[in-house]
Amino acid sequence: MKKTLCLLAAIIVLSVVAVLLAAGMPPKYDIVEDKVLTPTYTEVPIPEDETLHTEVSDDFWDSDIHWLAMALQKESGVEWPDWAVIMIGDVIMHRVVWHECPDTIKGVLLQPGQYEPFFGDFEPFMPEQRYIELAERVLSGESYLTDPDILYQALFPQGSQTVVTYYDPVLGTTTYFCKE
Repeated sequence: MKKTLCLLAAIIVLSVVAVLLAAGMPPKYDIVEDKVLTPTYTEVPIPEDETLHTEVSDDFWDSDIHWLAMALQKESGVEWPDWAVIMIGDVIMHRVVWHECPDTIKGVLLQPGQYEPFFGDFEPFMPEQRYIELAERVLSGESYLTDPDILYQALFPQGSQTVVTYYDPVLGTTTYFCKE
């Protein structure tokens, strides 16, 4: 009887998660214990103002949205889901407020030895529309890595603890999101 109840409870929980995933709600990860993640689901409204995308002002080229969108496009894989790309934005935003990093997005990205796509003779470019929208979402407060100590994102583990990994099935690489 006890086994039947446990099995029934597991089926109900999995069914609820499957329904939420089918509804297109991205997972939000809360750190529970060492490398144990519990997905919760939150709908975040996307601003309907499209003026930024139809007319690009000179100010756009040096804006937080532009720099963050370039980083999201350069650091993520081709077919990453939105929530995984936003985790890259989370790490960048955590670094902006961390005492050992510059206090701007541009400063964090151009910090020597930190973000390889921005090394050397980097030329700013116009990011794809998707990454501009994702940057707007990050700057509006959407976040999946809420612990401000998650400061590293790379193709190898670093820092004191790997919190979550994302496997890119197209490139065959794993990105590690780690605490200081």
